[in-house]
Amino acid sequence: MRLLTATRLVLFPLLAAIASILLVSCGSGARDEGPAPTLDQVHERMKVSSTREGYILHNTSVIRGEGDEGSYNAAIEIWLDVQHDLGRTSYQDADGNRIQIVAGSRSWDTDALSDPEPAEAEPCFGNEHALCLLWEGAMGGGQQSTPAISRHDGRLVVDLPFQSEFALLDVAFQIEGHLYLDQSTFLPVSGAFEFAGESGGTPTAASFVVEFGEYDFLPSGSLPDDLFDPKSIGFVTPAS
Repeated sequence: MRLLTATRLVLFPLLAAIASILLVSCGSGARDEGPAPTLDQVHERMKVSSTREGYILHNTSVIRGEGDEGSYNAAIEIWLDVQHDLGRTSYQDADGNRIQIVAGSRSWDTDALSDPEPAEAEPCFGNEHALCLLWEGAMGGGQQSTPAISRHDGRLVVDLPFQSEFALLDVAFQIEGHLYLDQSTFLPVSGAFEFAGESGGTPTAASFVVEFGEYDFLPSGSLPDDLFDPKSIGFVTPAS
């Protein structure tokens, strides 16, 4: 399996942003004055910024990639009820739409409809699960470096470098990238990452840019009652 063919399988569970969600656009940027937050501070402020009583956080991000096999484009839409540890992600690319629902430590994925039992959702920030969908690309098996204050794309951001190595089917991957966070909310605004892999002894590589749209809070009563229910995406196992 070649690298871009595997991208859909890799990015959805790892990303989003999230990320997933995530790559270097114009380099890492120059450090600016001011103290950088710790990872614990990033986690805590991201949780606070994602939570509003009676509302669901909503965001759409776009991924664009170029590699040895050509170009790749995808859109990721996410809904989060952080207070109740619920999340839903829709991943749309040329192969169709893939949906994941997270309810606490359980996860349902439309690519696994043949198995009615939920998978285990990996925690982050201690015991958070749904919130991980916002920046899964940086968290999923990756090693984070110390956050830094940088200037990226004309604005001050919190720069969170990450790297990861893993194998998927017949491809071994190495990933390096940066996730850029808004300096006030610590929510992701953009990112960049580079994939390098080897399939059947043939090296292959690709680079990706992720752009997050505006975050908005939607009244929970304005959304479908079954938004976070796995039955809404074809599973017969109830959410509770």
